[in-house]
Amino acid sequence: MEVVVVSPRRLLRKALCALLATVREVRVVSDLDSVVNYDQLARKLRAPILLIDVVNPVVDLEVCRQLRLDCPEARVLYILDHDDDDFQVRAMKEGAFGCISARSEPEALLHALEVLARDEVWIDPRAAARIISQLVRPGVAEEKNTTPLTRREQEILALVAAGFHNKEIANRLCVSDNTVKTHLLSIYRKLGVSGRMAAAIQYFHQSGAKAGAALPYPEEAPHTAEARAVAK
Repeated sequence: MEVVVVSPRRLLRKALCALLATVREVRVVSDLDSVVNYDQLARKLRAPILLIDVVNPVVDLEVCRQLRLDCPEARVLYILDHDDDDFQVRAMKEGAFGCISARSEPEALLHALEVLARDEVWIDPRAAARIISQLVRPGVAEEKNTTPLTRREQEILALVAAGFHNKEIANRLCVSDNTVKTHLLSIYRKLGVSGRMAAAIQYFHQSGAKAGAALPYPEEAPHTAEARAVAK
């Protein structure tokens, strides 16, 4: 997996790079003090993971929002100095793939990166229930979804909620990866969300589905621990 480490704190940035350099599956392609010039780097990378040290929450959230437009394949994992459920909720809504505490063990960071590499979302298990409860506040989903999803969009959303990756969805529905991405962008727009995590949560909220409930092709649905956390 290709990882870009972003932090204005040089000591932390270099320490993270040194840690990741010991992992065979990880290639640190760049370390930056900011993402101001990231758009130039993004064009050279296929689907990088950005490990962003949160120093200015407002600016760092805007970074995620802009990345979803300029480099939709990028996956953002924020590093937080303090537990902040509100920031994590806003980050998920902007399309981030997860947040991790700076106090976490190195093994937890490596596991989170493995989860993102599978195009899945990382939520700290200790904070999962609190974060999800905020994301599914009664009435929010219904108010945003003023335009109904098409039948194909409903199929794709259900598969996303079941834990399938874009390529798996494309193979299952006999369409191209780009077609799936186009449908996902339409789904996000109609639901008023910025990423698959928030879309999956709204699916479970609106349908009342639970982990293990009937979903398209349930016998093959990869219900990972992360997917189950979303459903609870």
